[in-house]
This record gives sequence, structure tokens and C-alpha cells, in this order.
Amino acid sequence: MAAQGKEAAEVDAARLELGEDFAKAECLVMAEVAQKMRDRAERQAQDGGPAAPTHLVTKKAQLYAERFAKGFSPAAAHQVKADLAAAGLKPFEVAVVANLLPDDAETAESLQPSITSDPGELQAALDKIGTLQY
Repeated sequence: MAAQGKEAAEVDAARLELGEDFAKAECLVMAEVAQKMRDRAERQAQDGGPAAPTHLVTKKAQLYAERFAKGFSPAAAHQVKADLAAAGLKPFEVAVVANLLPDDAETAESLQPSITSDPGELQAALDKIGTLQY
């Protein structure tokens, strides 16, 4: 029980304390997750396996990723991440903001309290993202 309490104390996304499991993990946006799942299904089909996910959890995960990918192409997802990173967001913050796509910097900051970048730069990035062709 003490180990769980210690881990819980180490994990606080609001302060970007994500724990050991995420120390080297890449933060993805839903469009990237959906693309990775499509790529995996294609590889399976080429290798003679089933073309679609067969496990219920995998199917649900793929449907979720597709639904919340916001229609971004891989190139658009890359551009969104680049724009948010250029506004001073850290990788986890980029993923949160890119997946939720708030309308303004104030909302982004309330959704992810660790954001300390310049609100004007963040707003400019959000405005640019709003004009992207998916």
C-alpha cells in the first residue's frame, strides 16, 4: 500500500509530474494513434494475419482514436504539434492541447495548469491551428 501512495505522490499531470512510466515515452495526438493502429492492421494483413483488429479492446481503442482524431491527416497532426511546441508548450502539454483543441489560451491553461508559455503566442498557435486544412 505504501508503494501505491508513493507512486500517486509522484504523478501529477497538472505539474507535469508524470511518473517513471512516461519519462521516455512519446506523447501522441489521437490522429497519430489512429495512424499507428491503421499501419499495424495493414502490416498484419500483409503478413497474412487478420486485416482488422480481432480483440474487442483493440477494436474499441481504434474506434476511439479514429473518432477523436479530429480528422487530422498525419501531416496536419505534425503541424499542430510543431505549432504548439513553437508556442513554448512541453510535449505532454502539446498532446493535451492538440487532443482537446480549446478555442483560446485561457481555456488551454485551465485544462492543463502546467502551461506557462506566453498566452499571446499560445493564442496565435491556436488560431493558426483553427485555419489548418485537415
